[in-house]
Amino acid sequence: MFLSDFTSNNSLLKELKEFVTWAQQNEREFFDEVMKINRVVPLLFFGGLLFITAPYGKFQWNSLRLPGKFAWLFMESFSPIAFIYSFFIKNLFSNTIYTVSTYTTTQLILGSLWVIHYTNRVYIYAYRAPNISPIHILPVLAAIFYNIINGYTNARWISVFGRDNYLYDENGQDIYKSLKFILGVLIFLIGMVINIHHDNILFSLRNNLDKSTIKSESVKVITIANSKYVIPNGGLFDYIACPHYFGEIIEWIGFVIATWYSYPAVLFLTATLANLVPRAKSNLDWYREKFGDMYPKNRKAIIPFVW
Repeated sequence: MFLSDFTSNNSLLKELKEFVTWAQQNEREFFDEVMKINRVVPLLFFGGLLFITAPYGKFQWNSLRLPGKFAWLFMESFSPIAFIYSFFIKNLFSNTIYTVSTYTTTQLILGSLWVIHYTNRVYIYAYRAPNISPIHILPVLAAIFYNIINGYTNARWISVFGRDNYLYDENGQDIYKSLKFILGVLIFLIGMVINIHHDNILFSLRNNLDKSTIKSESVKVITIANSKYVIPNGGLFDYIACPHYFGEIIEWIGFVIATWYSYPAVLFLTATLANLVPRAKSNLDWYREKFGDMYPKNRKAIIPFVW
């Protein structure tokens, strides 16, 4: 039995080694195969979330839950780690990295946008959030899988595969001075400001609730696990249920424009929409169900005045 297991393990290690060698020698083909998987993800997200609401936050399930901040930091860290590794390595699965001077200004700006977003989304958000509700292991595993392939495909497109054909104009000039690139970066930054501003509103509400500074009998408080919920107001919360989601969508629209509509960026935007739009609708329905007539009837889910 032991000998059989040992032989089987050796065989698996040999196959893994052969795969790594093949991927290093044929990375464009490997990249295309990963992109085939990436194309399916938005369909899986949208199809699945039409029937179930992802089990975290106010929609958490009561089993197989991980502590919120730990789960958030763990699963979301895979995106910036995969991106940074894939951006700087010379060859896939190698230890050789390029120096910053190797990259064009456009590449460095695009890479910085990704890292800035995820530094805020993963680490600053987790540090500043008063609490994060437990997260079921299913979305944690799904997020890890997606963050790896998404970080890899976007980084390699920017650093390798999109460099010559998309990140230079017809005159061979770096595109960071072009109107489309500047517009994309500005839209990205506007979306990030919207996202952070409305996170701040939610953080302030949670802090006030935790300190019991909201005591008015006219304010209804819903408690789920250790998290308390009230109706948020101010900013775009006066118009939609999830302006922080709206801001994130705006960010990735800007990123798509700045990358000259790169395929990995377009797929990421599509996956973001497939994930956040159904969840925003679930949030709106939840608020209406839990707070009844206290919740403003004219508020939409995620697009002001529209939906």
